[in-house]
Amino acid sequence: MENIKNYSNENNITGLNNYTKKLREREGILTLFLNPHTKQWDTYFGCFFPTSDKNRVLINKQFALREQVATGAKTLIYNEKIGNTWVSLRTSLSTISAYKREIMFFNTIVSFFLVFILSIIGLFISKYFSKDIKAINSAAKSISNLDFIDNINIKRDDEIGDLAKSVEKMSKELKDSITNIESFVSNASHELKTPVAIIMSNTSHLLENNIPNDEVKRIAKIILNETNEMKELISNLLVLSKTNSLHFKLNRKNFILNELIESSLEKYDFLEFSKDLNIENFLNKNIEISGDKNLFGIAIDNIILNAFKYSKEDSDIIISFEENTLHIKNIVTNPNINISHLWDPFVRGKNSSNIEGTGLGMSIIKNILELHSLKYGVLLEKNIFNFWIKF
Repeated sequence: MENIKNYSNENNITGLNNYTKKLREREGILTLFLNPHTKQWDTYFGCFFPTSDKNRVLINKQFALREQVATGAKTLIYNEKIGNTWVSLRTSLSTISAYKREIMFFNTIVSFFLVFILSIIGLFISKYFSKDIKAINSAAKSISNLDFIDNINIKRDDEIGDLAKSVEKMSKELKDSITNIESFVSNASHELKTPVAIIMSNTSHLLENNIPNDEVKRIAKIILNETNEMKELISNLLVLSKTNSLHFKLNRKNFILNELIESSLEKYDFLEFSKDLNIENFLNKNIEISGDKNLFGIAIDNIILNAFKYSKEDSDIIISFEENTLHIKNIVTNPNINISHLWDPFVRGKNSSNIEGTGLGMSIIKNILELHSLKYGVLLEKNIFNFWIKF
């Protein structure tokens, strides 16, 4: 009706007739105009519009529903007055009534068909997903029995695929962890077995009769040295175990870095004097860092001790702090060091056979620095070993 108003206001008779024709052909809507002269409804607008007779109101309702007595057919009618002429829009409802049963039947068939198709699709999807979930479940059971897997063979780009990748990663990491634990226990047992055997052997020798006092002192010195070695090993194992614990929390406080380093230098000054080492400390006296002071002190002790033990005699050890990075440099006797394995427990360099140690120092340093979320590393340029920590 709004479109008809626009055409009539523009006096576009041709456009209006074409529009009403399309309405009838495409939408089944019949447009009628009341002829003021003949008082009959016409299907075209014609040229009688407008008229000055305002009293010829034949219809006083906009909407009406008319039912034919003979056929029962229903027609929906909408009437509105445009200017002085009534326009009536009509559409038959008989078609909908006639096909109401067929439409219900069609809807029932379509609904049944859709339910059937959706059930088949749902069953297929269920089997597709459940197969992969069963595979993940089976893999998890195998891992719980320490039967580790490398590949679940699930290649998907959804959440189940991500879960499969996570289980594979977990399996690999658990396998590596257990392998490392077994290797660690084996190495620790081996390291403890040697001093225990030496102590037992020398203790048995002490129990023999007629041993000279000089020999007793020599044996007692050996037992004391081996006992100290065992003490150091057990102490390092305890630190390593504590720093590997999932529940370990740092006791963070602010402290002065150079105080820890100076304390470590004093602690091992006997090595400094025995090897005639020259310490060049370029640290500022007010370098403040945040961390667990006791734990960080253990890391610094191990770094300084390694620098002293593995330095060439009558050489320099340089300690500096540049661009928020601590550098501890020393000249080593053996430049052919395999840096990639330095962080593994019980691993020692080729030149360490005549140097006391347990091979746990670098592992302890690594754990402590990672607990503090610090970047660290070693550089070996010619025969200069550079240990660095970035704060």
